[in-house]
Amino acid sequence: MRSGVPWAGSPARRRRRDEAGSAILEATRAALVELGWSKLTMGDVATRAGVAKTTLYRRWTNK
Repeated sequence: MRSGVPWAGSPARRRRRDEAGSAILEATRAALVELGWSKLTMGDVATRAGVAKTTLYRRWTNK
């Protein structure tokens, strides 16, 4: 029997790191200034922020 809690019995989910979000936004700003919108890539932002590209795509689905 399931309880009324939506995630009861589900495996624990990882919490998003607030530091990663801040690093991503800072890296995006720096890349935009340096490269411009047309040359900005998710890979470049991920490298600058020190996170995996999958981290970016989990938060934002596109550029």
